[in-house]
Amino acid sequence: MNLPDIHDWEINAILTDHNAQSVIIQLRFPETDQTASMILKGVSHFHAGNMRLQNVILDVLVFETAVESDYFEYCKKVLHIGNDFFSENNPVQILYVEPSVGVELACSFTEIEFNSNK
Repeated sequence: MNLPDIHDWEINAILTDHNAQSVIIQLRFPETDQTASMILKGVSHFHAGNMRLQNVILDVLVFETAVESDYFEYCKKVLHIGNDFFSENNPVQILYVEPSVGVELACSFTEIEFNSNK
């Protein structure tokens, strides 16, 4: 799935469900008050740091394979995984949310949904 451009959106909440292995990221675009949610399913590794009252997204990257990238190397470090994490039997992806301000996210998942409430 290709995610829409969510640069400058704010993360309002992060809901985790250990039993369902899911993470819901609630988003809001302040200029229009539009809301959306990113639902990650099949979550096996999750990292969030520096959450603040305001959490603004600079960029979102999704890795489907091991690549040469400083961002990918950083995700491996904070998620405690190696290049062998990706395999034919493991249809996993890694999401990295780079902040302008506030929370930074890294997460491994198998499915993603993006629901926008206009």
